[in-house]
Order: sequence, then structure tokens, then C-alpha cells
Amino acid sequence: MRVIRQIVLIVFIINLLNGCELRKIEYANNPDRITINSASNWQVEISSIQLKREQSELTLKGAYNNQQIKLPSKESEIKSVHLSYDQKYLVMDIWDENRLSVYVVNLHSGETLHLLEKIGNKDHYMGYDPSMGLAWSPKENIITMIGGYPEGARVYMYHMEMDEGKQDYTASQIYENIYGVKWGKDGKKLYYLVDSLENKIGKTVNSTEIEVEDTLIGGKIEKYELGNEEMINDWLKAEL
Repeated sequence: MRVIRQIVLIVFIINLLNGCELRKIEYANNPDRITINSASNWQVEISSIQLKREQSELTLKGAYNNQQIKLPSKESEIKSVHLSYDQKYLVMDIWDENRLSVYVVNLHSGETLHLLEKIGNKDHYMGYDPSMGLAWSPKENIITMIGGYPEGARVYMYHMEMDEGKQDYTASQIYENIYGVKWGKDGKKLYYLVDSLENKIGKTVNSTEIEVEDTLIGGKIEKYELGNEEMINDWLKAEL
């Protein structure tokens, strides 16, 4: 009887471990991103792009051309800078008092897109972790960002190389808080950290399948519970 119990316990543990492995998420890693989180003058380099901040102007020096970008004000804080997978685009999120701006720069043409204005989001949710409010797809030039308004956040997406009439910009439901966004390694799903609906002190990683054949649209939504504060911190600290 004792041997049988041990066998049953071993089988249970193996099945449990296998189940955990099946739920393991492989996130995409973007090596070309930096967190700045500053309104001061600074100079940094990301891949082959040099960025220099002076007052309310940002100068980019790259392989194709040099560009000057006017920031909203001298007090604007650039939180993070990310290059797309093919290094054609650069995106940055900028906090200015109670306002969020997202700029996407085409490093080939020099064109700058004010993304939140483009998708019609006039509200300014700024409750995310400063290093995790933006994420590029690892497979295509799709940028995702956390937007919305206080206690009404959601994930948005925009394909830089698709007709706007074929895009649904919303990639998630509305949540009270969204703390960060990441892509899956295969570029098929978005993952975002939100408050658990079942447990007020807990957190949940939700995912949205992203369909990008003829149109850009969010599909099936799933959730993955995070059990404790250490796991939540690991999620926030993990690389994109």
C-alpha cells in the first residue's frame, strides 16, 4: 500500500510539472531598447542610433539621416526608447505632467508619427511600469502600447505597414490597471499584466491572440494567474 501511494504521488508530481511546463510563456526579447525616465539633458546610443536630448529637442543621428524632434515641453520625460525588429522604426513614450505621448520615427524617411493622436486616443493613462508601456512585435512592424484613462486602461496596437482601414487598434479589454505589455516569442500573442478579478491583491497575465493576415485584429483572450509578489516582480523585471 505504501509503495502504491508513493507511485501515485510521483505520477501526480510529474503531471503537475508537465502542466506547469505547458503553461510556461516564452516572451520575445528586444535587445534594442533602453529605459531613460528623465527630463534632464542626456546622450545615449541604442544600436547604431545616437540620441541627444537638449531642453525640449531630441536629436537622432543614424545611418540614413539626422533628425530633430520637438518634444511637448522642457519638462517632458522620455520614459523609454525601442527599435523595431528590423531597426526601421524607433518608438518612445513621453510623460508630460498629466499627458502621455507616443512618437514613432521612421528612421529611413525621417517622418514622425504622433501615435495616440493617430488612433484617436485622447485620454492619458500613465499607470504602467515606465519600462514596459511599449513593445514591438518580434516578427512585424506592429507597435503595442498601454493607453486609455485612469482606472480605464487598455492595450492598443498599430501596424506601421498596413492600411489603416484594415486595423482594429484595440488589443485588449478595458482594465482598471495595466502594468506592462510584452509579445510572445513567436509574435502570435500579446501578454499584459493586470489586476486579478478574482483576487484584489493578486495579478493576472492576460493574453490576446493577434490576427494579422489581411487585417490587424485581436482574437482569443486567455489568462495566467501569478501566485505571489515575487512572481509579479519577476514578470516586471524580465526582458521583453
